[in-house]
Amino acid sequence: MGRRSRSPYAVLGLVAQASKSGYDISRMFERARFLFWNESYGQIYPALKKLHDSDLVEQKQEEREVGPTKKIYTLTQKGEEELARWLRRQPGTTSMRDEVALRVTYGEHTNSEIIRALLEQERARVTALKKDLEKEDLEELNAYEKMGY
Repeated sequence: MGRRSRSPYAVLGLVAQASKSGYDISRMFERARFLFWNESYGQIYPALKKLHDSDLVEQKQEEREVGPTKKIYTLTQKGEEELARWLRRQPGTTSMRDEVALRVTYGEHTNSEIIRALLEQERARVTALKKDLEKEDLEELNAYEKMGY
């Protein structure tokens, strides 16, 4: 796999935890504990295709009574080895994209009340996220994730 995109590794790691569909993976990224990483549908499905084409995951069809057949992805031995190899590598540079911080940086181009309202909205959003994190079922976390709690 290429070195540039980390999306396949983010997806590979979730499949390594348990077999999942693309939808399941998407829902995992929406959960509060994934504040540090996000992937969209537009990134998840191409990553799954790339992982499948590289024999890092297997794909099985799961018939459903209602709706289309569900594709379930399972880690292969080659996928396990690739994930372990990636985890041993030095991480790339870290960057965060925070639109609120960007707007505050340029806040001198508007009035202070607009920036103050923006920061109040952000405080409310973070407070809601904190409440969601407090509801997190610790039993669903693996040992390494529990280190952060």
